[in-house]
Amino acid sequence: MRVVCDRCGETVEALVAYDDGRITATAGVYISGGQWDRFMRPGEGAVCDRCMQTDPAYMRAYPGTYWRREGHAP
Repeated sequence: MRVVCDRCGETVEALVAYDDGRITATAGVYISGGQWDRFMRPGEGAVCDRCMQTDPAYMRAYPGTYWRREGHAP
């Protein structure tokens, strides 16, 4: 599915798995309403991998992310 990132405005391809109407897993995007809320900004519902994985708080919690390893982090 295509999802618009609420942080950068880019449209990204994402996989979203559902079980009984609830989101159980995602790839390519982080969806609010679960463990990722602590990294979301007010009003964000979906954030792409690049934006989330270059967020300073996320990088402190998960220092080995792809974007950081590849030198794309700020």
